[in-house]
Amino acid sequence: TPSTRPSESLRVDAVVMITRESQHRFSSSYVDARAIPKAFPWEAEEDEVVLFADRAYKQFDQIFISYGPRPNSDLLLLYGFALDRNPFNSVDLVVGANADQDPLFDQKRAFAASAGRDVARAAFPLYADRYPDELVQFLRMACATMEHLGNLPLNAPETYVDIVSLDNELAVLETIREAATSALNAYPPPNDDIPAAFLSRNQRMARRLVQTEQRILQKTVAATERKARELQSAPPSFERRTPDLLSNFK
Repeated sequence: TPSTRPSESLRVDAVVMITRESQHRFSSSYVDARAIPKAFPWEAEEDEVVLFADRAYKQFDQIFISYGPRPNSDLLLLYGFALDRNPFNSVDLVVGANADQDPLFDQKRAFAASAGRDVARAAFPLYADRYPDELVQFLRMACATMEHLGNLPLNAPETYVDIVSLDNELAVLETIREAATSALNAYPPPNDDIPAAFLSRNQRMARRLVQTEQRILQKTVAATERKARELQSAPPSFERRTPDLLSNFK
């Protein structure tokens, strides 16, 4: 029976239907399990499931519980299911500067370390509809050459808020494209010969997760190729724009 006060708990004596709302607004409700206190020492030990509500509910109200803004990888690992259309799906992309081929590597390493980053290896999430500004800003620094920078200081965060130069931005896009392509190639060949109807539930969830991650990487490759073509068709008078945002790389 639902409690009428948010601070009280809901005891589940039989079965309570709780709608999963993993893509809805974040809720502070949560479920826990605990031992039922025994009135007498000889009573058998029993457990109870308790739902702690974040607001008052009326009798017969439908109760929603949110898993929060989690990607399918977290949902599958922690709760055993994955969603077909999860806006929080992401894939980590690992990028970095090359110590053997970059004469500015030591300066970049010191600057990145001051911002809590490892210039040789950093991971950023890719989403189905975007890649984060932090990834682009980091790679503007990691890919920068003296020719790219011109008179711009290497160790100033505001240098990387906006496009440094056309060649630098193309190098950033190519680095993202190569890293995403490499991540795609690291997946084992798909085993699509077995129809989904003959897979176990865990196998179906795992296949769905892999396919979701691959779609994100494929979209990232296509987006970087499209953006590179747009930049290459820019007029010859292409110039760096004046930064109007604080750097996320601080």
